[in-house]
Formats: sequence, C-alpha cells, structure tokens
Amino acid sequence: MDPKTKHVNLIGVTRDISRRKEAERKLFKTNQELKELNAMKDKLFSIIAHDLRNPFSIIIGFIDLLKYNFDKYSPEKRVEIIDTLKNTTQRVYTLLENLLAWSKSQSNNLVLNPALYLAEDIITQLLNEVRPNSNKKNIRIKTKYNLGQTVYADKQLLLTILRNLTTNAIKFTPKDGKITISINDEENFTKISVEDTGIGIPEEEIPKIFSIDNKFKRKGTEGEPSSGLGLLLCKEFIEKHGGKIWVESKINEGSKFIFTLPKEN
Repeated sequence: MDPKTKHVNLIGVTRDISRRKEAERKLFKTNQELKELNAMKDKLFSIIAHDLRNPFSIIIGFIDLLKYNFDKYSPEKRVEIIDTLKNTTQRVYTLLENLLAWSKSQSNNLVLNPALYLAEDIITQLLNEVRPNSNKKNIRIKTKYNLGQTVYADKQLLLTILRNLTTNAIKFTPKDGKITISINDEENFTKISVEDTGIGIPEEEIPKIFSIDNKFKRKGTEGEPSSGLGLLLCKEFIEKHGGKIWVESKINEGSKFIFTLPKEN
C-alpha cells in the first residue's frame, strides 16, 4: 500500500473516532440535562403537592373554626387564630415567590439588572421583612458593614438571596439565639455571610443542601416546615451574578452561609 494512502486512511480513522467521541460527549451532556429537568419537574410537583397543600389546609381549617365558633372564643383566642392565619399565609406567599422566581430562572427569562446599592438600604429592607419572625423567637439580628459601603447586584435577586438565608437561619435557631449578617469588601468581590447560633447541619448532609434532588429536609426548631427550594434558589441567583456560595457548619453550634458577588467592573 502506498504510504500516502495509509497516512490518509489513518487520518480518516482518527477523525471518525474524534467525531464519535464528540457525539458521545454531546449525548452524555443531553442525558444529564434531561435528568436534571426531570428532577426539577419532580421537585416542583412535590412542592406543589405537599408544601402548598398543607398550609392551605391549615388556613381553611382555622377559617372554619372562626366561622363556627367566633362568639365562643375570647378576643385573645381570636387574635391567636388570626396570627396563625397571617403567618401561614405569609409562608405560602414566600414559597410562591420562590417558585415563580425559580421557574423564571429555569426558562431563561430571568434578566439581571445589577447596579450599585448602599449596603445600609439593602439591610434595612431585609430586616423590615424578617424581623416579625425573629421577634417571635426572640432572636437578635446583628449586622456588620461599613458606613457608605456598596454592593453591586440585582437588588431584587439579592434581597431574595438574603431573605432566604436569614429566614432559614431564624427557622433553625432556637429561641434567644443570634444571627449575624456581615458584608465585607475583598479585592475583586464582595463577601456576604449569614451566621446563626442554630442546630447546625451534619457534615455528611452538607453536599445535599444545594442539590435539586436532595433528600435532606427537616423542620425548624419550632416545627417550621421546609421545602428545600430556598437554598437552591440562592445558589442559582448567586451563580447568575458570577459568584459562589458555600456553608460552614457544626452540629449544635450553628451554621454560616457565605457567598460572593463580583464587584462592578
């Protein structure tokens, strides 16, 4: 055989192998994406079926109690039932907000509008939203940031991230505990953390908490329910900003969720 022909055949075989490997790589990637989509769909249905149905059952039940026993209850009992209705409704509303934000993120309809915001303004708005829950458990929320400090982010997404992390911290911190929200400037990014004195996360469970198909779900210290969606949403929103999130935790000592956001170029 002509050496030139042999050389051409070898090139042809090499190209065929390369094409086959590339096709296999694309097929593997497509299969992984389909698995993730199916996991997301299952997660979504699970949340709708369980985490939305249960609160609505509570709301309907308490409304019936008020309707048929209004005159029998003392004013204090009525206020107690109305408070329960308000808290349950707020929980459903927050869950719906997360579901809508998540679905928008998955359909690639989420558009980031980053700008510079004063850390003080972000923290003030956050505390106004979460303080009713922290006050019920007498949990102190301490903040650490410099006067005039700024954060470059999409304001609504950043508030969603901080609200989820702080609400989780309240949920898993016993009464009379403490939460610290810190904002620190690094060279090329801003580091933000939410630290609590709560029950902590077992080390072997930490890899599961940011996963769509995680099996790690537990109730808060007062029996507060958890959908597992909030942390997933935080991870996605932070990564869309170009940042990353991780957690440091010790059982019965607390957890510290830390994330970064790139600074304005």
